[in-house]
Amino acid sequence: AGIYKEPGLHWKNCWGRELRSIKKQKQSLHLPVTKIVDRAGNPLNVSGIVVFWLENTKRAALDVSDPKEFTCNAAQAVLKAVVARHPYESENSQELTLKSNAKQIGQEMVELLQKEVNVAGVRIVSFQFNELSYAPEIASSMLRRQQAMALVGARKKIIEGAIDIAFGAVMGLEKEGIMLQTDEKSRLVTNLLTVICSDSDAKPTVNVNEKFGY
Repeated sequence: AGIYKEPGLHWKNCWGRELRSIKKQKQSLHLPVTKIVDRAGNPLNVSGIVVFWLENTKRAALDVSDPKEFTCNAAQAVLKAVVARHPYESENSQELTLKSNAKQIGQEMVELLQKEVNVAGVRIVSFQFNELSYAPEIASSMLRRQQAMALVGARKKIIEGAIDIAFGAVMGLEKEGIMLQTDEKSRLVTNLLTVICSDSDAKPTVNVNEKFGY
């Protein structure tokens, strides 16, 4: 076996020989949509795009029958393994998720796929998700879940802001020399939290209880 990489006129006795032409330009593979279960057990529709080139022409020509098909099969296996290793989304901001950390997970897939295709003389340039979504059978329920999580997060932010406002109001009054009793502080904080956290506009009321001097 021999390899000719330089352009020009070459001659060999062709008796009993086979000529194979290997292209070294970058090529791309489109992995079809496949249903894969993520780490949390949710079925996802996933597809990917792999960009590669044939770095070692001898291996590409002699060690595998079809380097492109070999890479495609290996890429599909890596895609399934990596998706099953990570959740689609997570409440833990420190955890890698398929939805938010596609770049890091793409690099992970490149490294894993490169180990598999070295034997074929293939160099992986990139491996990215092309489609990534919940499977149709759970898409509607997952959308409601996302909406609920967004609502809970928004409520949490509102409550945290309301507490800061109420605390600042009490401290501001005391700084100006207006000292409040414990029950007065409690009513002030309660009223502020009610107004800020309520979904509807506040309706002022007048307390006519003689206990409070009205």
